[in-house]
Amino acid sequence: MIRMGLSSWHRHWKQGQKQQQADVPCGTCTLCCRCWDAMPLTEEEADSGIYDSHVDKALNAKVLNRQENGHCTYLQDERCTIYSHRPQACRLFDCRVYQVLPLEWFAHITPAVQALKENAAQRFELVTKEPSDATFHVRMKQAAEVVSQRTHSTISASAVLHQMQP
Repeated sequence: MIRMGLSSWHRHWKQGQKQQQADVPCGTCTLCCRCWDAMPLTEEEADSGIYDSHVDKALNAKVLNRQENGHCTYLQDERCTIYSHRPQACRLFDCRVYQVLPLEWFAHITPAVQALKENAAQRFELVTKEPSDATFHVRMKQAAEVVSQRTHSTISASAVLHQMQP
């Protein structure tokens, strides 16, 4: 199990978002490729024509196609066949967010979301290591309130984490 302080993880997460590249020690885990319901493409990615995709009517966006078994179309032999040029949503995905934020904050609590949360809990432990970790959840709730007041809709996990102050 990999241990990391909450505040340290949050700083690490924000840096990855800025650099457009999450640094998640996935190892051989491909659960997000096997479970995630819809991996959206940016407008540029959708217009490029290089990804096998379709329009998801619920999201009103192009998403990567899935195999019959629900896996990403690019997951073959438990490996991503487009890893070096995978879409932005794949590059930024960090399953540890499911450990940090309560499930009820997510728009859709699907079996996939539940599986990702359980898998992250088995592989990673986010702990209180430094003084700022002790107030992490308080700051997270404050950020969620700000985001909720701005949007008046379902809270985005990403929006909450971006709103939080270090």
